[in-house]
Amino acid sequence: MAITSYLAREAGLYGTSNIEALKIDQIVQTREDLLTEEVKVWKEKDAAKNAEMTKNMDENVYPKILGKFEKLIKENQNKTGSKFSVGNQLTLADIILLEGTVTVSQKNPALLDKYPAVKGVASLAADLDGIKQYLAKRAKTDL
Repeated sequence: MAITSYLAREAGLYGTSNIEALKIDQIVQTREDLLTEEVKVWKEKDAAKNAEMTKNMDENVYPKILGKFEKLIKENQNKTGSKFSVGNQLTLADIILLEGTVTVSQKNPALLDKYPAVKGVASLAADLDGIKQYLAKRAKTDL
């Protein structure tokens, strides 16, 4: 994530203040927490354990983390009037939210319907030139 943060700063995708950078870091690091849990499920080969872990993801982990994202995004959008997750312009946080919702959108897309702000920011990032083309031709994976 250090390289990602560096590149985002170099590309002007790290907000316009230290507070915005802090909020971006909060989203990025919370995404890492989610990824840790997703990898545990992905690596579990025992079908019964995997089903139990998947149920926990859908009923507990995703709602907790997606709920945090939803709250942060709505707070920003209400404060700034923007469509982004942090500040008034595209940031690393928006791209991370797209990346961070790939697994749940593939495995349980209806779950994202409960988090319209998260879904909106992810869609916004998915429609960006470059990202849109990449998503259209990349290989699909389980994680």
